[in-house]
Amino acid sequence: MKSLVFTLIRLSFFIFVLLAVSCKKDVSIDDYDAVFSTKFNFSGFTSQATPLKPGAKSASSLGSLTENSESYLYFWSFNMSNSLPDIKFNHLLNPSIASVHGDLAKTYVNSSFNFESFKGGKAIVFFGTTEILIKMPIHDVQELTTLAFDMASTSTGAKEFDIYYSFDKGDQYKILQLNNKFSDPATSNKRHPYSYSLASLTDELINSNDLWIKIIPKEGNRQGAGIFNESTGQLRIDNLYLKGVPPVKIRTFVNKLHYFIFDSEGNEVIVSGENSWDNMEALELELALGKYQICFITNTSESELVIPPNLTLSSFYVSNLFFNSNAEIFGYIGDLVVNKEQSISIELERWFSQVKIEFTDGEALEGIAKIVVEQKHAPFFYAPFNFSMINPVTDPTTIEYEDEFSDSKHIIFNQFLGKLADSKQVSYDLHIYDMTGILKTVSLSSSIKNNMQLIFRGAILHGLIYGSDFAIFKNEDWNGIENVDF
Repeated sequence: MKSLVFTLIRLSFFIFVLLAVSCKKDVSIDDYDAVFSTKFNFSGFTSQATPLKPGAKSASSLGSLTENSESYLYFWSFNMSNSLPDIKFNHLLNPSIASVHGDLAKTYVNSSFNFESFKGGKAIVFFGTTEILIKMPIHDVQELTTLAFDMASTSTGAKEFDIYYSFDKGDQYKILQLNNKFSDPATSNKRHPYSYSLASLTDELINSNDLWIKIIPKEGNRQGAGIFNESTGQLRIDNLYLKGVPPVKIRTFVNKLHYFIFDSEGNEVIVSGENSWDNMEALELELALGKYQICFITNTSESELVIPPNLTLSSFYVSNLFFNSNAEIFGYIGDLVVNKEQSISIELERWFSQVKIEFTDGEALEGIAKIVVEQKHAPFFYAPFNFSMINPVTDPTTIEYEDEFSDSKHIIFNQFLGKLADSKQVSYDLHIYDMTGILKTVSLSSSIKNNMQLIFRGAILHGLIYGSDFAIFKNEDWNGIENVDF
């Protein structure tokens, strides 16, 4: 009997310990793999959209991406200390520049090599590399015309190079030019420009999606230079570009809902996708038990948004290229706890402001052939989960207007800002052209908040000199006005 009592006491103790441990353990997704239906109901903006009016054209500061005419397909100034191109004919493409020794073998240094409208700033530098590989997507490009760049090296760097090309992603390389010698090997970091005609490659371009360029540095003539050092010798490249005839542009109309569900604690994206936004009122997703950061974005425009390909909570951002000037972008950011089936109301908010430029000239404006609007401020981007992110966007695009200005004495465009609470400085240059060339450049600047209307008002032909005295009007309720006289 005593033994039985002792046994029962021991058993009761173990049961108590087991229950105590169980009570202290947190419930997690791994414990239950529970999945719940979550319905998001959208409001604040109608999903019924109509095609946008034919408006401005996209262009770069080095020339318009005009159908059937030569333009810059890619251009790198490297002034932002990265290998992202300043210009690319399709902003969804991702060209790359790499060394055979990886990213550790390249960096960026100061450079005084100006090129057209790009001032000298930075150049990409390779340390002791034996091969440089440039990969450029060229799907549907009609014609290639020119590859060019500036090259320089230190005293112990390469003074000569061979250059090859491939249309089959490196399976076979063909010679573009051998034995490219430096004209002045003795002067360290002297600018040596190189340009190669690609006109003869048109037949090979057919059905090709990629152009790869391989550069093989060589010792070269060392007269007046230091001893070649394959390990530490530096080779720099600046103002790299590819010219040609871009694909035939087909007018597109985008009307999409983008959604992103991030794990609040793990940084990774759990669910992401896009749906047609036409007549859409709700989205239903199956989500596991947990806590999330969520983002919904609608885009009604003529171009896709700029969103990074590899999504994490800390690296996520959204931007809109300046040329996509009619874009209507709405969004929502919030927290979500999933522990049951639920229906949630999502009120989308405007993530852009409207800029209107009114011309008060008394005389007719039929002499104006074109107005090009160039943004001078840094491109806007919105990183809702990482407020310390360094600006990842390069946007050299401009807006071109070729309307009959005698009938309509104003231009209007939307400026993407994201959900920003504070004011930001904006500045624009208006380049005014007649049939013979540029007449005048007008500079405009002001502060702007998200979800407001900014109006510049003034005469553009008065005096025909650089600068202006536009009046500024601002309407922070979108129904009123804030004006800037010029």
